[in-house]
Amino acid sequence: MPDCHPSSALPRPALRTALPGALAALSLAGAGSASDEGAPVALPEVAVESSAEPSPLQVKAAGASTETRLDGAALRRFGGPGQTNPQQALQYLPSINFQSADPYGLSSNPPPGNPALRIRGRSSSSPGTPSSPRTVEELPLTGGPGGGAAMFDLENVDAMVLYKGAMPPDKGLGFGNIAGNLDLQLRRPREESAAFLKQDFGSFDFYRTFLRGDSGRLATETRLFSAYSYTTAAKWRGAGGAPDARHNGAFGLVQRFGETGKAELFAVVNDQHSHDFRPLTARQAQQLGRFDRFDFNTRLTGNPAQDINYYDFNRQTFTDVSLFANLEFKPSAATRLSLKPYYWHDEGFYLSGVPDLKGAPGVRRWDIQHQLWGLLGKLELRRWDTDFTLGYWYHEQEPPGPPTAWRAYRVAGGGLRFAGWALLDKQGQHVFHSPFVALHRAFGELDLSAGLRYLAQETAAITSYRTEGLPDVPYDRVFAYHPAIDPAASVSSRRFSAWLPYFGAIYALSDLVSLRFAYGRNFAAMPLHQYPTYLMARRAFAAAGVTLQQLWDRQRPGQSDNFDLGARFSGRQWFVAPTLYYSTERGKSVTAFDPNLGVSYYQTVQARAYGAELEAGLDLGDDLNLYGAFSYNRYELANDIRTASNAVLSVKGHQVPDAPELEGQLLLTYRLGDFSLSPGLRYVGTRYGDVAHRLRLPDYAVADLYLAYERRRFAGFGELNLGLSLLNIFDQRYIAVVNASDDQRPGTTTFYPGAPFTVAFMVGARF
Repeated sequence: MPDCHPSSALPRPALRTALPGALAALSLAGAGSASDEGAPVALPEVAVESSAEPSPLQVKAAGASTETRLDGAALRRFGGPGQTNPQQALQYLPSINFQSADPYGLSSNPPPGNPALRIRGRSSSSPGTPSSPRTVEELPLTGGPGGGAAMFDLENVDAMVLYKGAMPPDKGLGFGNIAGNLDLQLRRPREESAAFLKQDFGSFDFYRTFLRGDSGRLATETRLFSAYSYTTAAKWRGAGGAPDARHNGAFGLVQRFGETGKAELFAVVNDQHSHDFRPLTARQAQQLGRFDRFDFNTRLTGNPAQDINYYDFNRQTFTDVSLFANLEFKPSAATRLSLKPYYWHDEGFYLSGVPDLKGAPGVRRWDIQHQLWGLLGKLELRRWDTDFTLGYWYHEQEPPGPPTAWRAYRVAGGGLRFAGWALLDKQGQHVFHSPFVALHRAFGELDLSAGLRYLAQETAAITSYRTEGLPDVPYDRVFAYHPAIDPAASVSSRRFSAWLPYFGAIYALSDLVSLRFAYGRNFAAMPLHQYPTYLMARRAFAAAGVTLQQLWDRQRPGQSDNFDLGARFSGRQWFVAPTLYYSTERGKSVTAFDPNLGVSYYQTVQARAYGAELEAGLDLGDDLNLYGAFSYNRYELANDIRTASNAVLSVKGHQVPDAPELEGQLLLTYRLGDFSLSPGLRYVGTRYGDVAHRLRLPDYAVADLYLAYERRRFAGFGELNLGLSLLNIFDQRYIAVVNASDDQRPGTTTFYPGAPFTVAFMVGARF
């Protein structure tokens, strides 16, 4: 096959050549002699759940906010064979709409603009904004665009906690928590030395190896772990891999200093190369029997309009490095001081075919190289029968969000020919300062909590450059050619601040019944998508005499006021947990037509959300339990939208696209000795592909089956685990991912079909 890569445009970081061997050796370096299975070390911040909970999906009873905890058993079962995407493990929770373009959740970095997760109808991401609803040990270490979506292997995660609605002041740090927050809590090094090896393989050439070694407690009061995984899978439709290769290495250290001090250090390196899935148009999505295997072209035709859809011109490569620590000092049983510094570096590119790129079909390379760092400090005290938490969060982050470098290529001679820079700028830093305070006290049967957080955001200034005549060189070398500044497409930094209050209450009517209420104000950082919007409609804005700064000054951060009212009814072998919620949102970004300018751009409107959730568990005996969930979610715009033809799009009160009103989940687990069988059913109700509700997507149900064998003592020296996953066992055809923003117009949405019947097998051993 001819060379299809720009010679200077597609280098692979040198780090990749040394990763596989070095990380594999490191993963077993901490393993010592064989030992019995020991329980994972729990984080001291996490409330211990009742052992009588009949499901690995644990509805938290200790807090007023709506929280669900997933322990290690839930992550293994619902995280799927891929064990790389934490959002995959949320599929059986109410008010969660997560879908993946592949059966294993491995295509975790979809092309930019694709909302990967919706919580109570709200998208987890905003176009052009480096946001993510996910934190790691309360730290905002993941995000997008870029390669940060799935840096952490779930085998190294001890538990996850999902927060919906009103959120305590120390949760959901980052660019926004309006949609909610998912916090990953890492698995600490074990008290006893051990080695764990796991091998998975399955449909579509899926292959995954995971290795972990734990040193146990050393004489120096030190515990270590190191881990390595390699994952690959072919795309189930079309050519290329999803991923072609993923190498992941992790390291952890815990050092005790007597009874008063502790230092923890964690590091993760993730290197991933993937080919993208081709989205379907609305017409194709309505004919899945014909187009469910439709994907990018496998051959070049000589027609540039067709060849931009060649599979190797639509892919991505990212290398990520994350390092963070937890330093604790506990001078007394009632006082603890913790400091958590953190760092993340992300480097790579998206390669995408674009029908109109600098006036003709082309292939765009979006280079991404950014880093972030910050510090979270907490002082926790107990005085006068009251728990106090005083904290401060500082965060500094480089773009993208918005993009800094786009290069354009034309398909020619069986490869790619440089056609110029499509976008070039330098940006400052996004900076956040956020002190907070929280209080908690119990008054008999009444449990009260309150808090207040102050948030100050400083956006990055953007200096845009004219790109005429610039050569095909990497981003960090192009400025040596002295490009001219483009003042009309440049903006200064902006500063915002907000107060985010929180209040929660729990009242225990009896040992079996409790009521809870929570109010909280969540936020979303100022959206940054005006910059690429302005450049794509530059002529129209210039003709009207409008600069980017004028559009920039109209943008505001988003805020939502959230009210949750819930109850919990429980017995020794059952629980029922209903929740009602209501939320108002202001500062929501939508694309609206401006008749004075004759163009469409992002403006802010109001929205509201309301609904009901129900979770229930029933233990039918020592060997049989049942878990079920149901949710009704409404998330609607409060304003009509003007279209590009200056007509009014009557969407006030319409449910946003890709947000089903009804969802249901059901899971049955049966145990027979060392064997377990878990059939599951997930129902997704009707969705719409556009905000005008002209394109209706039918409801569907997907059935899965999980079989496992676990022998605590195998051959007298270790533990053996076997697993068989049968996904989509009835081979249901359906639309999984809907690539639509909340204000998507008719005819502009794209779609990804759900994966067909998939089989995966796992064998694991712990020594």
